[in-house]
Order: sequence, then C-alpha cells, then structure tokens
Amino acid sequence: MAAKGIYNMTKAWATMGTSAASKLETVQNQLRVMLKGLDAAKQRVRELRNFSIATPFKMGDIVQGNRALESLTRGALTTKNAMTLVGDAAAQAGVGFEDMAVYVGRLYDGLAGGRPVGEVLFRLAELGVISGTARTAIEQLQESGSGFSEVWRVVEGELKRSAGTMGYTSKTLEGLQSTLEDTQDELKATFSANFLDGQKEAISAQIKTLENLKPAVLGVGRAYGGVVGVLN
Repeated sequence: MAAKGIYNMTKAWATMGTSAASKLETVQNQLRVMLKGLDAAKQRVRELRNFSIATPFKMGDIVQGNRALESLTRGALTTKNAMTLVGDAAAQAGVGFEDMAVYVGRLYDGLAGGRPVGEVLFRLAELGVISGTARTAIEQLQESGSGFSEVWRVVEGELKRSAGTMGYTSKTLEGLQSTLEDTQDELKATFSANFLDGQKEAISAQIKTLENLKPAVLGVGRAYGGVVGVLN
C-alpha cells in the first residue's frame, strides 16, 4: 500500500510538473526569437522565475509583462532593477504586472521616439504612479525639446516613489499564496524536467510509428473495400 501511495504521488507530481515544464518550454521558444538565441531565452526564463517567487505576481503575468518591455523598450527595462520599478508601481496601483509593464513601456517608447505621450501619462497619473506635477513637467520638457535622458529621469523619480511596495504586498495573505503557488510550480517543473524529455521522445516515436503504418492501413482499407463490394 505504501509503495502504491508513493507511486501515485510521484505520478501526480510528474503530471502536474509536466504541465508547468511544458509552459516554461513554450515561453522559452517564444523568447528565443526576441532574444536571438535559445541560451539567452533559457537564462531570461530563469531570471523571471526567480523574480516571480520573490514578488506577489504570478509567473504568467510577469512573462507577458517582460515580453512587452522587451518589445517596447528594446530590452532597456528588462533588467532586475527596472522590473522591480515596474513591479513596485503595479503593486502600489493595484494592477497586474503586465498592465503596468505595458503602460511604462509605451511611455518609454513614446518619449524615446519624440511622440506625444499624453494618453499614457494620464493613465499613470490616474493610477497614482505619476503625480500631476510630474506629468506637467514631463510634457513641458517634451515641448521644449529636452533630451530623452532628462525626461526619463523625471519618470524614474516618480516610479521610485513606489519603492518597496512589492515587499509589503508579498507579506499579505494573497501575496504569500501567489509566492507559494509559484514555488510549487518551480519545484514540480524541476522534478519533471527529464520526465518531459522522455515524454517528448515517446510521443515522437508514436508519431513515427503511425506514419509508418499508413501504407499498410491504406492496403488493408482497399482490400476490405473490395471484399465488401464482392459480398454486396
């Protein structure tokens, strides 16, 4: 009975872990093109997993937010420090990490390209991330033709006002539950890493076997059709 219990538990972990591991594999392949290489994608996934465990946000939310930042800021805001700025702002505003990443990424992209950013500034001010005073200052700097670095310093200063909020949120019941789930998913994915490779090999073998059976099945079907025709 004990051996059966251990087997069932291991099987359950392998099944759940395979799901988590396959999701991470999918993320790696999605990032592979953006980061121009599988090794860079794997390293990014490891960084995001560690980040998610230390924050109140779920891994999926962080992955999508990081992808948005990679695209909108050309990687400039995908560092740990930049992600922390975005995460603290999201926690303070009470929105998801991806939502805040898109807002901040759009602001960065607009300022870097010298385009109007009034809409996204209004949204960030509405969320309490950027003050009305700072919003006015940013718009005036843009109108005066100030360089990107000077304007972005104002934005960073506003984002830093939320510093530490993720840490406080992580200690709430909801934050602890999120951290627990991410930690469990990581453990299951680690447990199932080799199991996943074995499953992929088995599925590939099944596909090859079925493909090899096509000519035989075709012949049997034709012969059976002939027999039925004669009987009729």
